[in-house]
Amino acid sequence: MCAFLTAAAGSSEEEITEYDPTHLNTDTDLNITQTNSSTPSNYGLNSHNATGPPKMIPQWRTILDKTATILMICNTINMMLAMGAATSWKEVWQHSRNPLRAIIGMVGQFILLPALGVCLSLAFSLTAAEAIGVLMVSCSPGGTASNFFTYWVDGDLALSIVMTTWSSALSVGAMPLNIWIYSRIWIDSASGIVIPYNSIMIGLMFVIIPSALGMVVRHFKEKIANIIVKVCSFLGWLGFVVCLIIWLVLYWSLFVNATPLLWLAAVLLPCAGFCLSYGFSLAVKQNQVIARTIGIETGSQNMAVALNIILLSFPEPEIKSAMLVYPTLFGFMLYIQVFIFIGVFQLYKHCHQHHQVSITKDENGKAVDIKTTIN
Repeated sequence: MCAFLTAAAGSSEEEITEYDPTHLNTDTDLNITQTNSSTPSNYGLNSHNATGPPKMIPQWRTILDKTATILMICNTINMMLAMGAATSWKEVWQHSRNPLRAIIGMVGQFILLPALGVCLSLAFSLTAAEAIGVLMVSCSPGGTASNFFTYWVDGDLALSIVMTTWSSALSVGAMPLNIWIYSRIWIDSASGIVIPYNSIMIGLMFVIIPSALGMVVRHFKEKIANIIVKVCSFLGWLGFVVCLIIWLVLYWSLFVNATPLLWLAAVLLPCAGFCLSYGFSLAVKQNQVIARTIGIETGSQNMAVALNIILLSFPEPEIKSAMLVYPTLFGFMLYIQVFIFIGVFQLYKHCHQHHQVSITKDENGKAVDIKTTIN
């Protein structure tokens, strides 16, 4: 979640630490050249207000960023172990044998969301660099955090795990295709954009291995699995809160300097992605639980993949930093919105619990046992 070093799993350390994105002037004019004389490294993007060589990141920022990265890696493993421990093999196998619901999720992930991201960029007249940042986010596969969120809103956890696995695997082909289709609106050529296949595969392993281990524990020791779910869920919440605080400290100036329209795009994409896929799922006759699960999976993107594409594909620091602003804002707003959504859902659930009273009577009709259950 900590944007720039979470992406370090697939990038060189020098790539991450040589430029401080918080020094970016977000009013920098980055646009498309109108001639064919642009250098390949800029992909037709011009940086008119470059102010000199990149500024070095202070040591404390580097240490804090690396700490957050390690914390998020551990938190991802922790979450997937808990989600696996809360899921049975039979549920996962059922969704794998009858893949219609997962296919609906992939339609939302790789067709609806990229188109939505492009529409937002055009509607808000974002600069070319900002629009490419939006595109990279909207074309990325679903992230592992969606499984954690699905668990807390009573979604279909097995379906969520299946969709996360599928989207990571399918993104190997779907991401280049979407980027090739849509990026031509803003840049001369998409041929030099690098898809971080190593990061995608590493992310896929973070989904499969811990969740499979959790399912094995549940199969043989259900009581232990229930303990794992409770402990790891608490640690997952704690990890998210700590990373949000670190993120605020590291990127406060970036948040303050971002344009209102870019903020609005960061707010709308996860929310609109959820609503669009949720509505689409209901339209094709899926129930509320399935629709909610598909909506969460579509709106929760793998930020490390989006960041890696930008870091690996655009060598010009000024342009690269302008592109990195949106993924950072998106990640922050995604977690804020999800926390609010979970809180509202749990409050609604608590307020609408139904109490049932069962009375056991003896042969004379006298009550001998009264039980109250909550549904």
